[in-house]
Amino acid sequence: GILDREELSTLIKKLGIPLKDPVMDTDFIFDTLDNNQNNECCFQEFANSLEPAIARYESKGFHMDINEIIRDTFNTMLSEARAERDRVNATFLKTSSDMEQEHKGFGVN
Repeated sequence: GILDREELSTLIKKLGIPLKDPVMDTDFIFDTLDNNQNNECCFQEFANSLEPAIARYESKGFHMDINEIIRDTFNTMLSEARAERDRVNATFLKTSSDMEQEHKGFGVN
């Protein structure tokens, strides 16, 4: 089958995955799942995304609960995205502060 953004949003809610920005976070997960960027997530794309978590669980001898594997996969995706957003924001704020100190702020000639 095919998973669309609305179904993904429903799955995220059912799994109780905390979202800081529900639209942005859901879009990020969906875009990460949708490897070929055709705005659909097919079964193979979804299954492929779970492989790293399955391998971690297997190597540690953990019981493989599919809901926990999906939660782990999505939380890992979000953690990486949030870290990247934090780096971008920090760089922007530092650049803005540096420019302000040099009286060359955004919109200043």
